[in-house]
This record gives sequence, structure tokens and C-alpha cells, in this order.
Amino acid sequence: MTIIKKLSKTQREVLVLLTKEFETPKHIAIRRKTSLAAVYKTITILKDKGYISKGFLKGLKKTECTNIQPKDKLQNSRYIRLHGQEWNIKILYKSKYYNELKNKNIIFDKDGNTIRLYNDSIEVYSNESLKFEALDEHRATSQSFNYWQRVFTRLENKLKVILIKPNYSNIKLVKNHYAEVNNEVAKEYNKNKIKLDITPLK
Repeated sequence: MTIIKKLSKTQREVLVLLTKEFETPKHIAIRRKTSLAAVYKTITILKDKGYISKGFLKGLKKTECTNIQPKDKLQNSRYIRLHGQEWNIKILYKSKYYNELKNKNIIFDKDGNTIRLYNDSIEVYSNESLKFEALDEHRATSQSFNYWQRVFTRLENKLKVILIKPNYSNIKLVKNHYAEVNNEVAKEYNKNKIKLDITPLK
């Protein structure tokens, strides 16, 4: 019979957050107001005591990574440009630091995107030069989602909040714009510098 070793308060809390609330190590660090290195040290102790497996640890590391999709080779072909995106995100957890920071109301991330801070949510506006170009709208959308996943992860670290969690629908895309580039009609009008007005049918 295996003797179950007693866990400290810290080890119990981390174990519950991992196995009951399915938090990532980064989210646990934010919630417990500690460093990521300290969380991984506790996780290693839990593994050594037999509470979690090596496979569980490998799974955690995969969830911390984001795949980067290469940009399509567009050249002179017709393609889709996605830009002008706006996001509304409900905060799942916020720290005392965020409550102090939100008084600034508006901040900018390192890419120049605008972030508006509210009590229980944030709004994110893409900078004017940010665009995602691909052969079709599905690939452009996929590129944008990969990018914004990284932005939201950075914001979690910067604002000391939790925004991303599996099975939660707290992140909503409220605005975006698709444009078809190298469209034959648009190319002809651009070449002759003619303004194209499109009136919807009634």
C-alpha cells in the first residue's frame, strides 16, 4: 500500500487549480501572486510525490505554446486582407494591480494596439497598420487568431489578469473588415484613379 505524503497549503492549492479548475501554470502564478518559476517548482514536487504524472506535465507545456502560421505567398494573385478588428473581453480574474492600473483608462501594447480598461472587461482595438493577408478569408482569420492569442497572453502578464480559459466564451470579436485585394474591377478603377461608388439594391 502506498503511503500518501502530506501536502503543504501551497501544494494543495496548486493541485486544486491544476486538476479541478484546469488552470495553466501562468494563470496559477497570477492568481497566487507568485512567480511562474515558483509554480513549476511546486508542480515538480507534486509530480515527485505522485499526484501528477509526467504526461500531465508535458500536456501543460503544450498548452503554454501558440502555433505560428506562416504567411501565404500572395504575389500578384487575388487575396483577402483582414483589418480593423475590435475585441471585447470579460475579465475572468483581476488582481489588485489591475484595479490600480485601470485608472489610466487607455494603454497601448508594444504593437501599438489600443486597450481600454474597465472594471470587469477590456476593449482591444487593432492599430491602423495591422493587417492579415491570405488567399481566402478562412486563412486570414486563422492568422489573426494566432496573433491575437499571443497579444491576449501578453496582456494577461502585463495587466495581471486572466483572460483566456478553455470552455469560456468571454472573448468576443465585435468588429472586423475583409477586403479583396487585386480584384480585377478594383485594379482597373485604381489604375485610372476613378472612385467607385456601390449603391445597394433596394
